[in-house]
Amino acid sequence: MWEPLASPLVRKLTDGEMPPLVLPSRPPLAELPSIFDPADLEMSVIALSELRLEGRGLGTPGLDDATAWVEAQFAEIGLQPAGDGGFRQSWSWTGGEPARPMILTNLVGRLPGSDPSLAGQPVVVLAHLDHLGRGWPDVRAGNEGMVHPGADDNASGVAVLLELARAMKVEPPRPRPVLFAVVTAEEAGRLGSRRLLEGLKSAGAPLACVNLDTVGRLADGKLLVFNADSAREWRFLFMGVGHTIGTTIEIVTEPLDSSDQVSCIEAGVPGCSSPPGPTRTTTGPPTPPIGSTARA
Repeated sequence: MWEPLASPLVRKLTDGEMPPLVLPSRPPLAELPSIFDPADLEMSVIALSELRLEGRGLGTPGLDDATAWVEAQFAEIGLQPAGDGGFRQSWSWTGGEPARPMILTNLVGRLPGSDPSLAGQPVVVLAHLDHLGRGWPDVRAGNEGMVHPGADDNASGVAVLLELARAMKVEPPRPRPVLFAVVTAEEAGRLGSRRLLEGLKSAGAPLACVNLDTVGRLADGKLLVFNADSAREWRFLFMGVGHTIGTTIEIVTEPLDSSDQVSCIEAGVPGCSSPPGPTRTTTGPPTPPIGSTARA
């Protein structure tokens, strides 16, 4: 703020500093209900972090069941399959501990845009479905062999992706199509998102990627935005979002190279990731979300 000088509309009544301007707070003119359903979000997290899924480890029946559940949600929402083979994009891979051949599967649904000239430049919303199972490829000492349900990492991100798809499906289409991609093998080196971007680039690069990874611990903390330097627009977009919804958003300058937006950046597509910041000021570990244990 700058003090106005030589304005006929201003008259100073004191020779000292102008007192700070303090305006009374006032309620908003309207408080609209949320377009997102907290119950749907919670039920999605619960469904994907059930103990019977045993942590959605690669090559396990639990991950197969979780993939089938998300596929059914795509169909129920009314997303269009992004490929000729339906929502599934599968390929074979050998790995794990012990190493063995397995089928990996991404799920990709599409909301068409209204502008045909932008059909080849979608915005991609990502979330990874796999987790650590019973501790591979990463486990904390003492948790070997335990089920890691992955309620936060990353049932929470998949839940937000599904709820966002539900909300956007009933709204008028955007000019540009939106791809909702639930990818696999993030924990094993972003295999699913790398595979996805290879396929998308062959048809024309997406405009941008937004990655939802470990978003279930916001509470009173900040929403952190990683890799916002991958496009100059990101910073200003998230500043606007923060002012609109009243959530503190912090642009993190340190790069995050372990989540799926990095696969987008490696492919030349601007990508960012928006996990919440943990409450690091507490002396104990953060409260785990629904269904989580060990490394959530």
